Amino acid sequence: MQAEEYKFKKCRQIMRMKPEYLPYLSGESFSASLDMTVAANSQGLNERVQYLEDMVRGKRVIHVGCLDHVPLIRQRIENNTWLHKRLTEASQTCLGIDINEEGAVLVRTLGFDNVVICNLIDDDPLPEVVGAKWDYMVLGEMLEHIDNPVLFLENIAAKYGNCVDRFLLTVPNAIHLDNFLNALRHSERINTDHRFWFTPYTLAKVANAAGMKVMNFELCLHKPNVPRRRIFYRGLLRLFPLLRGSLIMELAVPKD
Repeated sequence: MQAEEYKFKKCRQIMRMKPEYLPYLSGESFSASLDMTVAANSQGLNERVQYLEDMVRGKRVIHVGCLDHVPLIRQRIENNTWLHKRLTEASQTCLGIDINEEGAVLVRTLGFDNVVICNLIDDDPLPEVVGAKWDYMVLGEMLEHIDNPVLFLENIAAKYGNCVDRFLLTVPNAIHLDNFLNALRHSERINTDHRFWFTPYTLAKVANAAGMKVMNFELCLHKPNVPRRRIFYRGLLRLFPLLRGSLIMELAVPKD
């Protein structure tokens, strides 16, 4: 018998980088032990995919890195956990961009023809992107896989900053509760392709170094369901946002 699951109440909360922290992001000020407070959310919890889905509803969206590991795509489409499917259904227009040709061929046979093959850094800007205006570019679970995240975001901003209003980055949260629990077992559980862990401050620092402005951020559940028996675990996530698994940051490129 499957364990009963608890679905968290959906809630829109906006966390902003307080003005007093901005000089530290730019390097004008320095502290060896800055205490950056993140307020608690007593109204409920957001789940990462649902939050992104709500953000892009009715909008024009570019979804970078839209394909998944090829053996998992069909299953995730069937159980409605494939992010590109969810964004496509919620948005007014969604264009997926990826470098995985095998994955693109597969999803086209499954009815998703809104995927193009392009390396956003090495290839010339896509005419269908720069020739239009877009509300969001979603870069989900990518930055932790990239050798030089500042250079990557600099290139994205330079090539697409004039045609995209906002950029939504999602990364695993370094201070997720599960990481602490694993440490108590003398264990590091890690995706072996990851290069970095990010916190709200370090992700904002990287974005600022790339010439992008932090508009707001959110800390979310990485997965939609948590077993009901984990009452204490749920309570900690509700009371302490910094213990949640996913960090979502909304960025803009300052216009000249």
